[in-house]
Amino acid sequence: MKKIIFFMICLFTLFGCTQGEADTSHPPKLQISVAGKQYNTILGTYCWSGGCEDKVGPVDLLANTEPLVVKAQETITLVQKEKERPDSLFLTEIFEQQEKEIALDHYSFKAPTEVGTYYYGLSGTWFGEGKYEISGDAQYAFALKIER
Repeated sequence: MKKIIFFMICLFTLFGCTQGEADTSHPPKLQISVAGKQYNTILGTYCWSGGCEDKVGPVDLLANTEPLVVKAQETITLVQKEKERPDSLFLTEIFEQQEKEIALDHYSFKAPTEVGTYYYGLSGTWFGEGKYEISGDAQYAFALKIER
């Protein structure tokens, strides 16, 4: 009986101490939200927990995926748990082999107005400061298709 009680106390302590902590073993997931629905992005190149994985750029990374069809000027919002948000974030848009940086406004931006397929590369860096001590950098990719 004492062993069971001891085991239960150990389990309670273990789960109690880890609840609410961020998982720092790999880059956090990132989704985009469009018209109230959430969609996954694809994790690209990253350096995390002492290891790095090098992948191709956003266009090649998304070669076998269908772009998300959205309306022109529709609001696209990046979705990530607040405790997992990066310290710096840069969004790059690639359209017809031309790249440009896109400004984010509270984790959101507007879809382009011109018809076509747009590729996005999102680069985040975590400096390892704060309560959760998340540290590393990661790139995410997604594609949007603007139709008439």
